[in-house]
Amino acid sequence: MERQHMKIKLAKKDMERLSRKAKKEEAECKTKIKKAIEDQDYEIAKIHGESAIRKRSESVRMLRLAARMDCVASKLMSAIKTKNMSKTMKTLVAGLDRALDSNDMADIAAIMERFVEQDDEIEKISSTVGSAIEETTKKETKQSDVDELIAKVAEEHGLEISMKLETGEKKEKTQDRLSRLKHV
Repeated sequence: MERQHMKIKLAKKDMERLSRKAKKEEAECKTKIKKAIEDQDYEIAKIHGESAIRKRSESVRMLRLAARMDCVASKLMSAIKTKNMSKTMKTLVAGLDRALDSNDMADIAAIMERFVEQDDEIEKISSTVGSAIEETTKKETKQSDVDELIAKVAEEHGLEISMKLETGEKKEKTQDRLSRLKHV
């Protein structure tokens, strides 16, 4: 399973590289659009515009695929660690069985101590892997931050925004009301 984990990690890197390449090609298409507009060749500008949109979509698809691969890699690593823990527990159970058959209290106490240590290790791994998977699958930025950034960029370039953006303050008020309702 470790080999598959490495293959998935490498494939993720490839997807990220392909995404960067598509983004670069999108920028090249935009440059070609500008040149075509300067030459007043609007048909060519449309063709390059379509290519730019395709490249942007390709870049986004590759990034999404890379994120999914990262999530799968995290889950696979969790499975690997669980498998290793299962092997260790199997060994401990066999040792405990032998110690119980021999009625050796020192061996029983030592094995029980190893059980406790192993249980602590399992708990640490479970919480670490769980938080890693949660971080991979959840959004890393708040929607209000994204909306504010879009509004700022549009304002800097004198563009109108046709979609409604929820400001951070309004969203915080909504979150406060929701939390108060939950506690009632």
